[in-house]
Amino acid sequence: MRFLGHPRQVTYSPNILGRVFRGDGQSMDGGPDLSGDRRVDIGGPSVNPVTRIVPNKMIRTNVPMIDVFNCLVESQKIPIFSVAGEPYN
Repeated sequence: MRFLGHPRQVTYSPNILGRVFRGDGQSMDGGPDLSGDRRVDIGGPSVNPVTRIVPNKMIRTNVPMIDVFNCLVESQKIPIFSVAGEPYN
């Protein structure tokens, strides 16, 4: 392990569109070098599981594939309806 003195970063520019990357953010498609492009910190504040409100009110949709296999509950943060950085409660 080697400490870098800053949070983990990834390249953020239009040059990454259509590219293929490994899990650590390094390109693996043999395209142009991205080392000169802007980099942004990744991560955010940790979620304290003790302070999280446990969802317990199911939303019935009457669609069996949703109700049985992917239950929706009140106060659930659904990725398609929320934006990054939205509070988890």
